[in-house]
Amino acid sequence: SPEALGKKVERHALKSMSDGILALDDGRILLTDPEHFAIHQLQGESLRTLAQHPSLLRWPDGLSSDTEGRVYITASGLHQIIGRPPSAVRKGAPWHLLRFAPPS
Repeated sequence: SPEALGKKVERHALKSMSDGILALDDGRILLTDPEHFAIHQLQGESLRTLAQHPSLLRWPDGLSSDTEGRVYITASGLHQIIGRPPSAVRKGAPWHLLRFAPPS
């Protein structure tokens, strides 16, 4: 039941504001951090910053990985277009699809 399942949920770690999470095949957990233009790796109960870039990682949200261990990131720049009319959305471009190989 939902109540029984709810009793099994436990806090794993604290994190920054995030919009995306990825569990890699080797067990590492990556999190986006739109507030700090960053990608973090969860290490125990702390975060290790793997990548940070204010103009490329504008609101990193989606994370995915390929068979070679590279991580792909979509950066939507959402903070620059939310609440604006559709005619203003293009002014927030460019949006990026980024790729990197996270360190071990």
